[in-house]
Amino acid sequence: MDGVCQLLSNTADGLIAVDRQQRIVMWNRAATAIVGHRPEAVLGRHCFEVLCGRDAMGGAHCRRGCDLMAAARRSDLPRTCEISVNSPNRGTIWLSMSSVVVPRGRHGLRLLVHIFRDVTRWHEILDAVREMVKAVNGAGRPGSDVVTPRCGSRVGPPTLTRREREVLAHLANGASTGSIATSLFVSRRTVRNHIANILAKLGVHNRLEAVMRCLRDGVL
Repeated sequence: MDGVCQLLSNTADGLIAVDRQQRIVMWNRAATAIVGHRPEAVLGRHCFEVLCGRDAMGGAHCRRGCDLMAAARRSDLPRTCEISVNSPNRGTIWLSMSSVVVPRGRHGLRLLVHIFRDVTRWHEILDAVREMVKAVNGAGRPGSDVVTPRCGSRVGPPTLTRREREVLAHLANGASTGSIATSLFVSRRTVRNHIANILAKLGVHNRLEAVMRCLRDGVL
């Protein structure tokens, strides 16, 4: 176990391990670099008191008996998620977080390990795109001297399948191919196929263009 802990402590991704009572028992160097708290300031404290994480709608994600801990106690696979947390150095930042259950023997929970990376920059880009879309759409209203630009002779947004919309929503939140696959319980290859179909239907070249196009058209 000590060897595993040493390996995890040196990963480039942030890593937090909590026990059944949600007390922090491991906090690696990358977690300090990303979030800002030093290990001696957080070890032994409850994770929800340190991170104060909130979901995309502003609701409390980090709390006593959170959804991730409840799933871990049921031996379910905790879902990948994105949360905003408070950094003492940087203010509000966004993390893409995956979780791994370390069992106690054949049954029960020993540790819940959260592995995360900083996706704040992606959210800043999306916020800027949303503001741009609002400005452009507002400029195209009656009485404005500016006409909202349109692409070609396309009428209405493209038709995406339910699964493609799910993948697109994850892309809009900055999720990676791997995290989308984990969230949707599919393979990475399946996710890549969905993304390729989305790009083809939208007539764009990359993921950011796809998100921008759908924000503009009201698909997202």
